Amino acid sequence: MKITKSLAITIGVLAAHLIFAYVLPYFAPYDPRRWATVPRDMPPSTAFLFGTTTVGQDLFWLSSYALRNSITLGILTASVSILIAFLLGATAGFVKNPALHNILTLCIDSFSLIPGLPALIVLTYSWRKYLSPILIALILSIFGWAWPSRSVRSLILSLRERPFTHTALLSGYSMIEIFFKEYLPYIIKWLAVSFLGLLTWAIGMETTIAVFGLSTLEEATIGSILYWALQYQAILRGIWWWPIIPILLLTTLIVTIYQLSNMIGELLGAR
Repeated sequence: MKITKSLAITIGVLAAHLIFAYVLPYFAPYDPRRWATVPRDMPPSTAFLFGTTTVGQDLFWLSSYALRNSITLGILTASVSILIAFLLGATAGFVKNPALHNILTLCIDSFSLIPGLPALIVLTYSWRKYLSPILIALILSIFGWAWPSRSVRSLILSLRERPFTHTALLSGYSMIEIFFKEYLPYIIKWLAVSFLGLLTWAIGMETTIAVFGLSTLEEATIGSILYWALQYQAILRGIWWWPIIPILLLTTLIVTIYQLSNMIGELLGAR
């Protein structure tokens, strides 16, 4: 009962973030990305709920638009990473050819050892003139699939040694039938939880590189808002709401998704 109540609260908080990100931008009275549309450096009030920035942007509408871009980028990254992880991990764990198994395992292990943040900084710096949210998501996917792929491979190798696999083989089932009827439910449960983990990882990584000015600054994200707040020394000038409110939005979103991931993992594990 306690878990059910906590899960309902978590889903409610996440739904509020999604409404803020995907519904409210359509009601914006102006393009929130444009500069000099509202008075500058206004603190939060009834007229400007989140205050305004030094460049004349309404932080409420800008944060709504930016959160949508950050979540969409995270969803795209997680989707591509999970797809690659499933295909390579399942193939490496399922294939019986030793040479192919070793090649796939070497590829997975090699990408797992690449330090994500330094490599990401180098790539985004090299391609900074061509960056877009989609390209950033694809770059993040290069580093996001390896660890989930290792887990999928290990899971399948473990399932292949369990008694029900040998029983199914002796009963006349093929490995393909066993994979889809017996293995896939285990894998899908794990991938559902892993997807949420990759979602928060991708949002956090994009925010990190954006703070250094290595993300796309033409499309608003939570990271780009923080970048411009740092550039204009918002904290030192007393404009605390410019960086603090986006940080609070990002923190509550990541904590909510993390809690949801843990709860879903517990529910699926119980089943």
